[in-house]
Amino acid sequence: MRHLYHLALFFFPSFLAASPDPPEKPLPLAGEVFVVEEREAFVILPSRPGVGPIPWIWYAPTLPGLPGEAERWMFERFTAAGIAIAGIDVGESYGSPDGRALYSALYDALTTERGFAPKPILLGRSRGGLMMLSWAAENADKVAGFAGVYPVCNIASYPGLEKASGAYGMTPEALSEHLAEHNPLDRLEALAKAGVPLFAIHGDTDTVVPLEANSGEMAKRYEALGGTMKLIVPPGQGHTMWEGFFHCQELVDFVLARLKPVTEPSGLAPLSAFTPGARILFQGDSITDGNRGRSTDPNHILGHGYVFVIAARHGAAFPEANLDFMNRGVSAHTVLDLEARWKTDTLDLKPDLLSILVGINDSGKAIPLDRFEQAYEKLITDARAANPELKLVLCEPFVLPVGKTRQQFEAKRADVGKRQEIVARLASKHGAALVRCQAAFEEACRRAPAEHWIWDGIHPTYSGHQILADAWEEAVRAFWK
Repeated sequence: MRHLYHLALFFFPSFLAASPDPPEKPLPLAGEVFVVEEREAFVILPSRPGVGPIPWIWYAPTLPGLPGEAERWMFERFTAAGIAIAGIDVGESYGSPDGRALYSALYDALTTERGFAPKPILLGRSRGGLMMLSWAAENADKVAGFAGVYPVCNIASYPGLEKASGAYGMTPEALSEHLAEHNPLDRLEALAKAGVPLFAIHGDTDTVVPLEANSGEMAKRYEALGGTMKLIVPPGQGHTMWEGFFHCQELVDFVLARLKPVTEPSGLAPLSAFTPGARILFQGDSITDGNRGRSTDPNHILGHGYVFVIAARHGAAFPEANLDFMNRGVSAHTVLDLEARWKTDTLDLKPDLLSILVGINDSGKAIPLDRFEQAYEKLITDARAANPELKLVLCEPFVLPVGKTRQQFEAKRADVGKRQEIVARLASKHGAALVRCQAAFEEACRRAPAEHWIWDGIHPTYSGHQILADAWEEAVRAFWK
């Protein structure tokens, strides 16, 4: 039945059927263009549809040329997370009742006939904010959130009553008299009561849609009503195509935190830290090395440990993300060895996400704690200097009482524990995800003896590598929600 359900989602019902000459509309990503109430509409579906209602972004304004190439970056991240994008061309409606009625027609079509989720996040660019917020004010129970890129929130500010009055079928004077019935700024109470979160990025030198009369005023009023709104104000930016407006990670994070990604039939959901095309590098000692190959042979290049498990799972589930996993772990290495090869094996590879697991050999070779911390921090600062946007994952070293490690285990555990504290301190200081490996293995030991997970007290078995991979994914998922 599940397969039949998914097939059904991709057929248009009769009242959505296109004319004999289907409409054409360029989109930043591959999608479908169709007709609702004689108006052009579009959907861009996730690359891999999941199970259940499809989470979606509702974009405005949908006009000739919009959405455009500027939206590609964020759209790629939404679709990679299992989120669809949709919109309908309602012309220059300026949030009028006629435009709102067309929005309701699209909402009904998508949620009742296409399997879309009942609560989208509304994404308004410029005057698209006016359109979306006007609809949201009357449909607060159908909104998961609103995000805006220099959004219009105030009809009087833009386009002005003179220009907007025609769309409302009123004179400017009549629209002024009834402004509170239509203006988003005056209709925020229902959204605040429903707990709908708002987000906007808006420059402080915008003269077309001034910050103070739009997003700035909305933030003040919304917070006064008890609502929550995050407002980012890039200094010196106006109503422009500045890349920062459209490559806004905070906006993407706002969306992903509120639209539950489509879950794969396997139960796996995408990691938001794994952005499309990301280069993901694992560094460390023999635990990371996993007897990896030193050639380009993809059958052996990642080794047979936790790195392989993570890469195999996400590479198979989300091939459209085009993730590039790399392993540069080297057996017996300490943090000092990593430092010696850092440029070639890390900086030159230009990772987007860097994971480090090192410390057990430092303990075995009695590398002083202060030297361990100093060298470890230099690795981090050098990597961040090369890529200020680098995502960092620090894995604490671990040890269990198996084999030779049983001898003087308490002293060994105490030294490793001090290095764990150093790694935790560095993770907190440098904004890195922290993988609590020791706790993960100790929890596993409640289900089976230590020997089942780590054969010599240091190196995991195949079962132990699964524990390590699971702990890594759990930490990364929680850190980048």
